[in-house]
Amino acid sequence: MEHIIQQIQELESLNKREEEKIEQERCNHHESSRAKERVLIEMDELEKRNQALCESIFQFDVNLDGTRQQNNDVKLLLKESKLVSNSVFVDNSEKRLRHMQNQLEQRKGEVEGIRGEVATKIYEINIRFAAKIKENSLGNVIKQVETLKKKFTELKRREELKKKFEPIEELERLSSSISCMEKEEADFDVVLSSKADLIEQKKMELDLLSGELRQCAEKVAARTEQDMNIDYSLLVEANFSDQVSQNVVSSFLEEKSKLLVIRERLAEEDGMASALEVKFEKTAEKTQELSKTLSGLNCSKCSISMTI
Repeated sequence: MEHIIQQIQELESLNKREEEKIEQERCNHHESSRAKERVLIEMDELEKRNQALCESIFQFDVNLDGTRQQNNDVKLLLKESKLVSNSVFVDNSEKRLRHMQNQLEQRKGEVEGIRGEVATKIYEINIRFAAKIKENSLGNVIKQVETLKKKFTELKRREELKKKFEPIEELERLSSSISCMEKEEADFDVVLSSKADLIEQKKMELDLLSGELRQCAEKVAARTEQDMNIDYSLLVEANFSDQVSQNVVSSFLEEKSKLLVIRERLAEEDGMASALEVKFEKTAEKTQELSKTLSGLNCSKCSISMTI
């Protein structure tokens, strides 16, 4: 049973091969028929050209016959004039006859030259036509079809490899991340500009408070001239009865805490800015690598087109 199944499979494979061969022969026959049609078209054109050249030669022959007839008429007129006219008229007619004979000889030479040119052109056309028929023979057509099929399969394979390795998703992801980072950078610049104004305002307020604190310290130092060894921190920690010094110290401590908070925020924003710079550098490196790979793929495609 297995042997029968194997034979059936072999027969199916042979049938497939025969079908492929038949399809190949159909394609070759189609290509050969096209080549034959092209050759027949060229033959028709060549026949038309030969017919036109033959018509031109016939026209020249007709013109030559006409000139010969004119010459004969002139000869007859000359004979009649010899019988009727005097010697002066005869001399003029002889001059005219010589002139017409010279014209006839010139036209004969022109006709012979044109005949030679026509013969050479016909010979060249026949040689080119024979060469084209030889080139467009069935064997050469089959070889050309096979080479074109090989080039087409190679091009298809390279296009498939390009589709496999083309990083479209990576490019889209990087472009979206770059746009998000640009948006974050713009927001960060806006926050920094607003925070810079706030910091300047707080600095001015701290300068005013430090001036007031210095004035209060001078007042306290003037009041306590009897004990010069007392530290300023002890004076701050002590509960003075002066309400102004207490308000100044409390406001100073409050502003100092605010300043520390602002410094912490600025440090966090500096960290975010450095992280964004690192991300920008990484994305720039990735975009450079992707541009190199894409340029390499484009160069390979150009080479494929040149080979074709």
